Amino acid sequence: KTLIGALIIAILIRSFLKTLYFDCFMQNRRVVITGIGPFCSIGNTAESFWKNLVGGKSNYSSSDGQHNLLSRLGGFDHLAELPEDVATHIKNNYSHASAGRSFGIGLACASSAVLDARLTSAQLELASLYLGSGAGDLGILSSLSKGFRSSALAQSNALPGIVARALGVKGPSAFVSTACATGIATCLEGFAAVKGSRDVSLVGAVEAPIGFGQYANSNEEFSSSLEGMFPFGNGRDGPVLGEGGAVLVFEELQHALERGANIYCEVLDTSLVTEFAGVVNPIHLSQKGYERALQSVFMGSGVNTRRVTYVNAHGSATLMNDSAESHAIRKLLGGDVAVSSFKGSTGHLQAGSSALELAGCALALYHGKIPATNLRDRQVGEDCAELNYVRDSRVLSGVVVKLAAGFNGAYGAVMLTKYSSR
Repeated sequence: KTLIGALIIAILIRSFLKTLYFDCFMQNRRVVITGIGPFCSIGNTAESFWKNLVGGKSNYSSSDGQHNLLSRLGGFDHLAELPEDVATHIKNNYSHASAGRSFGIGLACASSAVLDARLTSAQLELASLYLGSGAGDLGILSSLSKGFRSSALAQSNALPGIVARALGVKGPSAFVSTACATGIATCLEGFAAVKGSRDVSLVGAVEAPIGFGQYANSNEEFSSSLEGMFPFGNGRDGPVLGEGGAVLVFEELQHALERGANIYCEVLDTSLVTEFAGVVNPIHLSQKGYERALQSVFMGSGVNTRRVTYVNAHGSATLMNDSAESHAIRKLLGGDVAVSSFKGSTGHLQAGSSALELAGCALALYHGKIPATNLRDRQVGEDCAELNYVRDSRVLSGVVVKLAAGFNGAYGAVMLTKYSSR
């Protein structure tokens, strides 16, 4: 009996010490963004991406001038900022759609983010890595040949595996997929890792969907207009399909300060919820889903809703999404909060979209400015809620929330703020 009692006391003490450690140490760990690696039609460095984004510029093209617009990357010819061996490796191995184009995009994004963050090989070795796309590389999946190597590249975790090997990451690496909310889902993993004991975590998502039947440009789903896409706009008729993505470096604050890292902003919390709102249709997006994502991120962060000054919306320029999302924002945050979507400039990168847009939000906080949008060219749709929609670039301060949603009931949010020593 004495031995059993001693064991019980030991277990209780151990449990108490673990709880105390978590409450006193882990919960106080702050997460900041120290590296940004975007890759899309309007920029492939943090600097070039921001320059075009803040001006509300887009880079759409049409193969014949008559059919749907696309937001293409145009190949891997602009990688001068990367180390020569990395740039050459990407060009030689991933230039063709059938040869793992999304792998090349992911490697370009991650290499750019690491370079921007000035991480050493020793720091990378201890980092974790969470990357995603819709369903793996569509080129590899569409041209799959027999053999173990082909089957290995067809696995979902090929993307993080290829990037981890190239960068020397030896911590946990995993593939994450929640459709167009994938970027947010990777942030959830990276945020938890850094809040715990990991000092550095790479997060992000990419997609190379152009030319594949899974994303066929039917007039029902993608914009038939040759003018562009207009989130929340009157007469909007869907997104312009794009390719690309982004990788961001999440880092523990003290670790970043000790090595003199440049801090773009602080991550206050992340959320990811599942909501079908009683509808069987897997592509249905609901107001309730967005409301729950917002409620979850506010509950987790403890931030008062009045502190939020800007919401970067999913804003896919569809009748269903923009109406539901705008009404959710108004219900929870009121009509004065500034709202916009970057997709009018970047196109809809599918799984890569929320990661790229989060990179834009981090840059917006860093520069203290909300980018202009093409909504200045038209009126807001009558079905959208009355909100403070952004048309021209304006000053940004306060807390920012990035929203995203994906098919099959996925909704997510990331809350950011400008870094201060407080």
